[in-house]
Parts: sequence; C-alpha cells; structure tokens
Amino acid sequence: MELSNVSGTTVASGTVTAITKASGKRFFKYEQEINTAEFTEDDKYSRENGTLYFEQKISLVFNKYTAAHMQELLILAKQRVVALVVMKDGTNRYLGYLNGLMTTEGQYTGGKAMGDRNGKTITLMGEETNPAYFVTDALITAATTAG
Repeated sequence: MELSNVSGTTVASGTVTAITKASGKRFFKYEQEINTAEFTEDDKYSRENGTLYFEQKISLVFNKYTAAHMQELLILAKQRVVALVVMKDGTNRYLGYLNGLMTTEGQYTGGKAMGDRNGKTITLMGEETNPAYFVTDALITAATTAG
C-alpha cells in the first residue's frame, strides 16, 4: 500500500494492532512461491556518530509475469509504500512504518530452458529508526479489505 494512504497506525509493545487506511484503499496481496521471496533487516550502527537505523529489504518474485502485475508494480515503483509480510515462522511484520519502502531494482527473466523462470523479481528497500514491528493476525486479514 502507498505510504500516503496510511493515515494512522497504532503500535503497542512493538506490535501494530491497527492501521487506518484511506477510504477505498487496501494492501496488494502477493502470495509467493516457496523459497523465492526474502525479507532482511540489517542493523546499521555508527559508533562515531552515535546513530542507529534499520535497513529493511524485501525481494518479491512474480512467476508468469502478466500485464496486471506490470501495472501494479509500476504504481509501487513510483512512490513510497508500506508492506505487511507473513513470515515462515508464523509471525507477521510491518515494513516501511515511518519512511516507506522504495523499489530499488527489478529484473525480468525470460529463461532459456523449458523449466526456467519466466517472470520478474523486484526489490524494495527502506531505512527506519525502529526494527520492523510485529503485526497481529487479525490485522493481516483486514489489510486486504478496502478501507
């Protein structure tokens, strides 16, 4: 979802419990094939400057890339977005809370062999003052419903 369409977020003890979305807006939902997508978060420390921030990065893979994918990804690539990520361990995370995520790269591959991927990989990255917050299961369900 575009960061500009999030008008409020409630965080308690490191967990997001509510997100207020602009009227009619919802999160895009992209279910990923097993062992393809990735979320990383690097702690960035500068002892010299006394600073700390968290670099959040998510890579998404779109097999069988379609015109609909292309249109949605163009929207995402042109602005700051936030993302809700369902992790393999059953937890959920909120990325881009204050500053949003920006698309930093994308690559389409057509493949050579019959079994090669015919699709697109995109990477979104952001820098935040806090680690990615956890998100309740109920909020994940509500996120894809228009606000």
